[in-house]
Amino acid sequence: MKTNTNSKGFSLVEMMIAVAIFSIVAGAAFELFTRHQALFTKEQDIVALSLDMRNALGQVQMDMSNAGTGVFPGANVPNWPVGVTVINSNPGGGCYDAATQTYQASCFDTMNIVAANQAVPPLHPETVAGGCISTTTGSTYSLPPAGLTAAQTAALFAANDIILMVKSDGSQMTVVTLTAAPTVAAGKVMFQHTTTAIDGSGSDPLNITNNSNPRLGSGYCSTDWLIKLDAITYAVDVAADPTNPRLTRTRGGQTDLVTDQVVGFKIGVSLWNQVTLTSSEAYDFDAANYGFDYPLIRSVRLQLIGRTRPNNEPSYRYRNPFDQGPYQIQPVSLVVNPRNLSLKD
Repeated sequence: MKTNTNSKGFSLVEMMIAVAIFSIVAGAAFELFTRHQALFTKEQDIVALSLDMRNALGQVQMDMSNAGTGVFPGANVPNWPVGVTVINSNPGGGCYDAATQTYQASCFDTMNIVAANQAVPPLHPETVAGGCISTTTGSTYSLPPAGLTAAQTAALFAANDIILMVKSDGSQMTVVTLTAAPTVAAGKVMFQHTTTAIDGSGSDPLNITNNSNPRLGSGYCSTDWLIKLDAITYAVDVAADPTNPRLTRTRGGQTDLVTDQVVGFKIGVSLWNQVTLTSSEAYDFDAANYGFDYPLIRSVRLQLIGRTRPNNEPSYRYRNPFDQGPYQIQPVSLVVNPRNLSLKD
């Protein structure tokens, strides 16, 4: 048989050229993949941030819609209940550290949503002898409601419970905190609590009495009301991790995470007797402007800004327009008109 001696393979030069071409194509493909991977990760972060912001606002909206529930138990409502209190920070500048992308607590507002505890019936405050009480003394008595004994009524309360005292005509109110579990004395429930000043001002976690206003008082009689509150507080926590401000929800002493990486949380309110000229003036972001008279609140505007996690890679050159940090931001806004705050209107 005759062998074909003309068959040839690839030469070394041809092999090197092929490898070089393949390396160029593969390198371009990997470079393209790397760029798209970074873009894909960025888009995922933005989508996740948007979902977090919407879920946070949804939670706030559900809670706020019930603001003021049960805080005035009379058959007729002669005055407006308190349903929302706001602590506006108004820090100006200096609460943000651009070098570390961290915020301080003074950058953010705090909001308390006030409602009555629906599992505890409202009571009537009085002295052990049946007269009017003063919240300046630090102790209050009450007869048990119909169907409950004094011991059963006392068992519905505990130390650190927040109590609202309100006049039967809604003209005055104050807030005290129980310093001990209630006891039974002379067939009545005895409450020991923090004291308030003559004008009703004092120190309470819901900020109702921390500043003097025309609706505060310290004297209440057997026709008035003693109500156990069930409040919800929204605030931004930076103590646990200054690099990751977290919006939290506290109810009954339990604090839960709503969303993290929060860089803005501001609360504005619209008032019953407010004269509005333009839409920009519709909401006031400083409670001092309306004398901390929270029963005037009719509408609440919440502004929340979240961020993706900071990207400190040298190649990441984007800086957002809010605080010039190396991350994307997502601002959202919500307006709620709690139905219970307009009963008198």
